[in-house]
Amino acid sequence: MAGHSITIITGAYPPVTCGVGDYTYNLFETEHAKNNKWKLYYSSGWEYSSCMKKIRDIKQHKSIVLNLQYPTVTYKKSLLPHLLCIYFSCFTKKRFSVTMHEFSQLGIKPKFASLIFLLFSNRLIFTTEYELNSALKIFPFIKRKSSIIKICSNVASSPIQKEIILREFDLGYFGLIREKKGIEEFIRTVQDITIKQKEVKVIFIGKISPGAEDYAHLIIKKLKLLHVNIFLNLEFSTVTEYLNDCKIAYLPYPDGVSERRGSALAVLENGMILVTKKGKQTPKEIYQCCEFVEWNDNASDKIINLLNKSVSFYIKKQNANNQFLSTFYPKSWNSIAASYQQSLFEAE
Repeated sequence: MAGHSITIITGAYPPVTCGVGDYTYNLFETEHAKNNKWKLYYSSGWEYSSCMKKIRDIKQHKSIVLNLQYPTVTYKKSLLPHLLCIYFSCFTKKRFSVTMHEFSQLGIKPKFASLIFLLFSNRLIFTTEYELNSALKIFPFIKRKSSIIKICSNVASSPIQKEIILREFDLGYFGLIREKKGIEEFIRTVQDITIKQKEVKVIFIGKISPGAEDYAHLIIKKLKLLHVNIFLNLEFSTVTEYLNDCKIAYLPYPDGVSERRGSALAVLENGMILVTKKGKQTPKEIYQCCEFVEWNDNASDKIINLLNKSVSFYIKKQNANNQFLSTFYPKSWNSIAASYQQSLFEAE
């Protein structure tokens, strides 16, 4: 392993708004990546005409191991990432690996195309057991070349968690602004709460996804009508400060909370009570942390009830958050990078 470098290939990297891009950035900011001289190959253009140039540029990195982060916003419908997998896995001595951030949630065509990764890659990394099991149902034989490396939140936890009674905001939302994220349901719930209990201070912390500007404009307009405090495109350190100043987060993910939800991890790390929904990917271990609403429940009643809970109730939930995070998640991005190094070179 000594002296071996990893080249990470990605189609997104800050300031491009993409969860996978942020994930890649956090890997490269670790001491482990810097000490082992990891290399980055980032391209926002994935036209087929750029295939040969990409191959030449990647070869110039002279890394034994290549790792592709998939999917990203800029790949769109391009199969060029898949062609790189076939080329480097089958026609070079390099070891080509793919980190599959999504598989179960891909549409029919993208999932079919992703079978190329399952078949031809030398190594596969999944971020949850659920995602790995979804792939194993199609190709059981990939188990021998697969690893699970769980994520960390992009947002760090505050060094000192603020006491609940000292927190300024009662209810908050945090996440990317785009459709199918449950934002409309959050807005409806805020509307209900303001009717039933007017003295509630609400905060909305969002980052606008590329291509979702028109949608974001409509969302912001609705939030302003409800007098919600809106903060957009903040630095992660500032996000931490606001999360540490809010009591409850309502994140009604349409497919339920899962291990891949970095926004959920961020609110738990900063001592908030997470109100959310269950889905197929919801791990049982997280039950102790969350307050669940069913798909047809009135979330506003649940939140109002929580706002009237005692300080001791909040402390108990915060302790449950900390226990869950320390038991089931990596302690740092540096430990994730170390897991990459071990997984990608273990066959060497």
